Amino acid sequence: MDKLNEAVYQVLSSEEFREIDGSKFYGPGANQGGAKYYVSTLPRDRVLELLSEAIDPFVEGQPWADDYGQYHGAFNLKEDRTMQFAIGVSYLKPKARVFESSPEIVNNYESDIVYTPPYRWKGRL
Repeated sequence: MDKLNEAVYQVLSSEEFREIDGSKFYGPGANQGGAKYYVSTLPRDRVLELLSEAIDPFVEGQPWADDYGQYHGAFNLKEDRTMQFAIGVSYLKPKARVFESSPEIVNNYESDIVYTPPYRWKGRL
């Protein structure tokens, strides 16, 4: 689990990414479960590629879904299938209204990302 977080945060801490306050843009419950939000100067598909490479050693498969411009997935860890984490990668421009209080984000970034670190999943396998 620690190695997964390290791999993901290594990507998200590079100069093409900036952490933002999710609650400012998505409401007070946005940071629930330890979710962290980022924007990136990289295109959505490149962000997806980098994050896919980072998580690949830790998951058995990558069932990404593409809904309305957002790639997202909930992934179980190979080492403990009761642990799950989630990632969403979106085009930023269609969310201009979400970021209207911070026009510098819309003007300078292409993608937005949410990462929820591993948590104990209570669903069925």
